[in-house]
Amino acid sequence: MKTLTILLAVILPLVLAVAQRTCNTGSDCNSDECCVSNNPPRGKRFLETHSHLGHCVPMGTDGSSCLVRYSHLTTRPEDVVYACPCSTGLQCHGDGLYEVPLGERGHCAY
Repeated sequence: MKTLTILLAVILPLVLAVAQRTCNTGSDCNSDECCVSNNPPRGKRFLETHSHLGHCVPMGTDGSSCLVRYSHLTTRPEDVVYACPCSTGLQCHGDGLYEVPLGERGHCAY
């Protein structure tokens, strides 16, 4: 039992680190991922921290959530963003719901 506990203590952090790779730019992520900010703004007023630290997230797939503001992007953004744009061939269709100050939320679809 002691060996199992030690094994979990060593392996679990490694698995979590791989699952949530940190990034400073889109180039730090795989080609099918983008770098999403760890500190998304909330509310009408927010403090711009200039912290460019994020984590790698897969690009949007059919039905996944997206921000309409990134619908013009056709490739992975190099900057840290607040949500990944849709994968190539998909477009972000607005749902009419707005998240202040990020803008309209939507879903990826053909």
